[in-house]
Amino acid sequence: MVDNQEALIGVVMITMAKTNDFSMKFNNKEYVRFRKYFPPGDDVTLIVLKGHLLIEENLYVMIAEKFERPLCLKKAQLSYSKLKWIAEGLFYKPFEKWLWNAINIINQTRNELAHKLDTPKLQQQLDELFQVMENDCPINGFFTHSKSKNMAELLRRAISDIIFYLWAMRKDKVIGNT
Repeated sequence: MVDNQEALIGVVMITMAKTNDFSMKFNNKEYVRFRKYFPPGDDVTLIVLKGHLLIEENLYVMIAEKFERPLCLKKAQLSYSKLKWIAEGLFYKPFEKWLWNAINIINQTRNELAHKLDTPKLQQQLDELFQVMENDCPINGFFTHSKSKNMAELLRRAISDIIFYLWAMRKDKVIGNT
C-alpha cells in the first residue's frame, strides 16, 4: 500500500476515465483508437497482445513529445522494453512505481504468450499484475472493488487503467507531474 499523500492523484484521473465525457477530457482521436482496438470478450491472449500494443504506442508518444526531433525516436525503432525504461527515466515519481511495475509485467506476459505455445507462467504473471494493481496502485481499493472476478475483465480493467493513467501523465492531469 502506498502511504504517500500524493499517491491519491490517480483518483481524479481514473474517475474521469470512467465517465461518459472522458473522450472530451483528452484527445478524442486517442480515445476512439483505444475503443476501436482494445478487445471486448474473454480472450486473455488477445487482451494482453492488444493492450501491450496500446501501452507501447502511449509510451512512444510520451517520449516523442519530449523530443525536439521526434523523427529521431522513430528511426531508433525502440522496443517496448526500451521505451518503458526511457519513459520511466523521464517521468518517474516514487508514488508511480506501481505503474512501471505493471507495464513491465504486461511486457513479460506478452513475451510469454508470443514466444511459447504453452504458457505455464500466465496465471502467475496475471496474479502478479492484479497484486500490483490491488496493493500498490495509489488508488488503493479501486481495482479490488470490481464486482467481477473474471480474469479477462480484471485484465482489461488493469490495462485500461494503465493507459488512462499514461494519458493523464501526458496531459499533466496527474498532480505532481511536471
